[in-house]
Amino acid sequence: LRVAKHLDEQVRFALEIFKRKLMDASNITTTPSFTPSTLYPTLNTTFNPNTTLNESGTSPTAPNIIFLTYVGILVCIITFALLGNLVVIIVFLFDRKLRVSSNYYIFSLAVADVITAALVMTFEVDQWLNNLKWRYSRVLCKAWTTAYLFTVPVSILTTCLSSIDRWYAISRPLQYRTNRNGLKHKALVAIILIWIYSILFALLPEFGWNPPGASHGVKEDSPYCFFDIYIEYSILSSVLHFILPSLVTAFFYYNMFKAMKTHTMHRRRMSSGSDCSHARGPSQTKRTTNQRKEQRINFRHNVSLAKSYALIGSLLILTWCPHSIISIMQNTCYYNQSRSYGCGNIMDISDDTVTSFLLLGYFNSALNPIVYVLRFRQFRLTLMECVTCKKH
Repeated sequence: LRVAKHLDEQVRFALEIFKRKLMDASNITTTPSFTPSTLYPTLNTTFNPNTTLNESGTSPTAPNIIFLTYVGILVCIITFALLGNLVVIIVFLFDRKLRVSSNYYIFSLAVADVITAALVMTFEVDQWLNNLKWRYSRVLCKAWTTAYLFTVPVSILTTCLSSIDRWYAISRPLQYRTNRNGLKHKALVAIILIWIYSILFALLPEFGWNPPGASHGVKEDSPYCFFDIYIEYSILSSVLHFILPSLVTAFFYYNMFKAMKTHTMHRRRMSSGSDCSHARGPSQTKRTTNQRKEQRINFRHNVSLAKSYALIGSLLILTWCPHSIISIMQNTCYYNQSRSYGCGNIMDISDDTVTSFLLLGYFNSALNPIVYVLRFRQFRLTLMECVTCKKH
């Protein structure tokens, strides 16, 4: 028995030495296995600095530059996203004129972007710099993974809701104008429901929808914070929180611009027939002219808002589209355990490519405040008043 035990130890030791030599040859250290996650993460969701570091802690020059470039870009995104969106939130709270139904969607997007920058991206950088190891409590790990799973769905669903609001403002201008107060309260309630729904959906793994024996977060015997969830959850989340909202948003913006075109043609016909107004009295003609002028001003204002929100929605979808598509395809291939039908190429997508697409999605959080300032005049005016310390 002693001889058998000794031989078993020698075999294990030899296998361990062989394993280390293989890893030395490829300059790869052992890393935790990450289960495919939802809209944010994929199979290779987090950039792995271990692919460029060997066991001695040194790294080749080129990969090290790539790693430092990723970290530098993400730090810049965090800085601009935090400062820009905090300014947007302060401006919104400072000026009561901004508290209209359409601007509640901007406020919701800004809050989601602040959480993304302050919690999601910040701990992402921390893990990159510490070989993916988690240095904080299990509770904070669960908070990070939960925030990871609900911030983008909040942004996508809020953008989808804003497209419906803009479609209603363009296609039903009179009803929209006469029901502004009611719409403001409805928008606020809808946004609150979106946040509650997104958080609850992100907490489903905590409520038990995870693999048997798995722990969503940090295991007691592991120094890593990871996503251990079902592939079905990942695919369902991507469909519900990216594909369907994107299609709904595109549908309403298409119909909105179609209504804008119809309204413009109708207004031209009305203006061409205005020559017959000489048969009316002067007071009636003046009143009709003033009404049409007011309608034109309101219509132009709604068109400008619609274009601004369409730009915000388009940027959000375009920046997150590459990473989300890879996530869906990799999760589907992983679920089917297949490398056919192109799955082999999809599963072999490099970590650098996935990380680049992830940074592109994160970049949207820093891009939004720039769009708000450039496209919304009242935001610019209130911001200038805040900067110059003027009061209304």
